[in-house]
Amino acid sequence: MVCRFGGEEFVVYLHGMCSKTLSFIKADAIKQLVESSVVMVDKVKIKFTISVGAAV
Repeated sequence: MVCRFGGEEFVVYLHGMCSKTLSFIKADAIKQLVESSVVMVDKVKIKFTISVGAAV
């Protein structure tokens, strides 16, 4: 489940994720996926960077 938490902040709820290590692995995978994505707007490539954290 993904929810908007603030202006530019989102929360991703990972049901059943009770391991700190697995939470950081999943957070890093999401970060890599977002940062490898490219969006084209008016023939301009836009890339994204994000910061992530985890709470168990």
